[in-house]
Amino acid sequence: MSLASVSLVLAIVLAVLCWYSAKNQGLGKDDGSTRLLVGWRYTPTIIAVLFAQSCVIIAEDVKRTEAFARMASLEPIKAKYTLFYVPRVWWKSIFEGFSSKRSGGHKRWVLAFSSLAAGISLVFISTFSSSAFIAKEVVSRGSVELKRHTSDQNGTLPLVPRRDTYLHTISGFLYNTSTSVWVTDSYVILPFQPTTNDTKHQSLRDGLWEAETKVVQMEFDCAPMTMTEKTNIAVRYSYQACTNFCTIMSKGFKLRSEDGCEIQM
Repeated sequence: MSLASVSLVLAIVLAVLCWYSAKNQGLGKDDGSTRLLVGWRYTPTIIAVLFAQSCVIIAEDVKRTEAFARMASLEPIKAKYTLFYVPRVWWKSIFEGFSSKRSGGHKRWVLAFSSLAAGISLVFISTFSSSAFIAKEVVSRGSVELKRHTSDQNGTLPLVPRRDTYLHTISGFLYNTSTSVWVTDSYVILPFQPTTNDTKHQSLRDGLWEAETKVVQMEFDCAPMTMTEKTNIAVRYSYQACTNFCTIMSKGFKLRSEDGCEIQM
């Protein structure tokens, strides 16, 4: 296979990859694997270096045999352009091939274009080959069927406290942070999730989700509370190993306000 055929194949492959990337918002997902890293980091550079070396080898052979090609011309050429011809670097060979004055009265197209191809491959192709494939973040939009949780007939929200519920509640109380993305200081948002989500994991995947749901405004008056005593309480929670509920003795504490309100944590 000649170098021209290789160039045509590489150009077609690159054009197809550009078309596929533009149509599908990229060639694939960057999962950080070693195979993918080697594929899009080193493979284009290796191909570009081998292609550039092939162009340089052909250009050097053309310059080496240029004197014999000129002596084979039907018209006489001076000896300084044939026997005393000295090959030059690729950028000088380009001007020499395009100039009939520097080539003994005839333009040397093979010398000019082979040197030009070698120069382009050395300066541009091999240099910028590492940026042929890059990883970047793209926004993917799509429609997903969502299901929304609703309140009962009395307007109350059924809550099923689990083991992680107590952990998040205590952590949020101690660090003064929100325990849920659906709950703020003033509002409670009725959660929604894709219909294909596992019911055991009540959370949305990474991304920006938009849906219409009900928002309940909370109004309350806060009063400072102080810890009165530490206690041991029985905590019941559901677990797979238990038939119905598991009960465990846990350390807790009581909070009391001035108006007599008491909370057991």
